Amino acid sequence: MKSLFFTGVAAFAVSTAAATDYYWSTNDTTSWSENREYWSENVDGSGTLTGWTAGINDGTNTAIFSADGYTDAKTITLYSDAKTQGLVFRNGSHTKITGGNTSAQVTVGTDGITTEVTAVASIGYYSAMNVGLTSSQTWTLNSTGSFAINPTSSGSYTIHSLATSGVTTLSIAGTGSGGASLNAPLIDGDSGSILALTTSRNVSLGKLNTYTGDTLINAGTLTLSNSGGLTFAIGADGVNNSISGTGSAALNGSFTFDLTEADTVGTWNIVDTSSLSTTFGGTFSVNGFSESAAGIWESGTGYTFSEITGELTAIPEPASFALLTAGVVACLTLHRRRQHSA
Repeated sequence: MKSLFFTGVAAFAVSTAAATDYYWSTNDTTSWSENREYWSENVDGSGTLTGWTAGINDGTNTAIFSADGYTDAKTITLYSDAKTQGLVFRNGSHTKITGGNTSAQVTVGTDGITTEVTAVASIGYYSAMNVGLTSSQTWTLNSTGSFAINPTSSGSYTIHSLATSGVTTLSIAGTGSGGASLNAPLIDGDSGSILALTTSRNVSLGKLNTYTGDTLINAGTLTLSNSGGLTFAIGADGVNNSISGTGSAALNGSFTFDLTEADTVGTWNIVDTSSLSTTFGGTFSVNGFSESAAGIWESGTGYTFSEITGELTAIPEPASFALLTAGVVACLTLHRRRQHSA
């Protein structure tokens, strides 16, 4: 089975040259794409732009917000797609990047997203936005402030890979105390790539996620909120994506098991309860399954999930089991007849 990581692109070339830093050099609430004059090549607001065109860069530059002298709360509206090698939120009050139309997307390259000092940052605050990932990357959250994707917005906006194949891994790390809330579904790439999530921070997933890579929790707590969900692609016996690691998992949302390619007999480790500190909340459920006993979920078609073991198991349905039993009995009878006739 495939592992889940956020990967990169065919649609966007990755430059090997060092990224140019561009600073948002105003405390005004305004538009990212229509106000090129608000970007500077120097932290103090000076410098003439040479690599930014029409407010949208070419994907090789780093956009830095809330740098020295520009730490007031602000809202920056994106009316057309933006491509950056990385996003950095330095310090200060809440920086909100929001979508100005129904298709706005910020594409983030290999440098990922970084928060520093006391920065509070949101992408898609008033109007939700897509976040596209050109490659596997790390979001380094070193701030004491919070970081969120689409914290107050609804809709079908996603965090997704732009790769055409392979596995794209999104790693969420850092030393800050601020939490991270991802309120856009994490999904696999449209062209066949798989998305995976690795975290060592406190991260909350608030939507129904359909990515089919592994989820690795190295430290901190991954919280699947009441409205959140995770999807598991079940294949041959023991082949599936899973949740593992040495951190903690607070599972309050729902699981979906894609049984399209599943064997009818087998065992699949979904949650590694032996190494993870795992809690299944009172609102946890399994889509299409019913809870037959405390922590035991049954599909009615031979599949059972246990919160205690974290395993999905499949046994033959009653009719198949009866046929199997009849076969065993027939073999034993024939064996005994041969012994008597010997």
